[in-house]
Amino acid sequence: MSTSQETKVITSVVIDNISERYSDVWGGFLQSGERAYDVDIDDGSLGTIMSRVIGPAYETAWRGFRQALDDGSIAAHGISEALSTCAANWRAAEQASIVEYR
Repeated sequence: MSTSQETKVITSVVIDNISERYSDVWGGFLQSGERAYDVDIDDGSLGTIMSRVIGPAYETAWRGFRQALDDGSIAAHGISEALSTCAANWRAAEQASIVEYR
């Protein structure tokens, strides 16, 4: 449990690690999206009558699923890129704040 007295340190390394996790999530969304294209219900799968009954609902659900995957992929990729930029800025700030004594 966190208390208000704890000191938390954030470094560019921490931000890079978080960015890598979001990059992994993005990759997972892409893989799931590729697998979703392999699933199809046609007349041969359920028979003509059941395909006519279930087909429209399946298509609607499938489109919603694909849209959610696409949205999640875009979000995860954007977060990963933003965190990478943040880490680069953080490194620059760390370098700029170094004080050298001579």
